Order: sequence, then structure tokens, then C-alpha cells
Amino acid sequence: NSIVEINSIKQGEYKITPIDDKAQFYIFYLKDSAIPYAQFILMDKTMFNSAYVQMFFLGNYDKNLFDLVINSRDAKVFKLKI
Repeated sequence: NSIVEINSIKQGEYKITPIDDKAQFYIFYLKDSAIPYAQFILMDKTMFNSAYVQMFFLGNYDKNLFDLVINSRDAKVFKLKI
């Protein structure tokens, strides 16, 4: 479906390049990966839309519901505001 280039997980810097609307997979290219051989992730649409991918990789979350407590390249910790 698309290639997602992640420039910085910590800063939430990414670029989505659509490839084929009919395709069922996304390719993530992690430019700032600490592990050289783990720079690419292949996932389907269900995984792409998951809370983990949206919150950790893309920084897409409801800021009225969550506080970002820890933000690093290796981990993000969110606190529920309720």
C-alpha cells in the first residue's frame, strides 16, 4: 500500500509515500534504527492501524486521553489521564 519512512521515532518524523491503493501491505523503513539488520518492517493494514504502530511509530494518539511520559528511540510510555 505505502512505504513509511521513519526519520525519527522520538521526534515522530515520518513520510508516507503511497505506492498502490490495492496493495495490502505497508513497508516501514526505520532510518534511525539502532539495529542495522532490523531497519525494515512489513505489516498488513490491521497492524498498521493498531494502537501500537500509531502511537509508538507515528505519534498518533488522543492527547486528551494520554500523556507521553517517556519518549526515546527505544521506548515510549503513555499514561492514561482518566
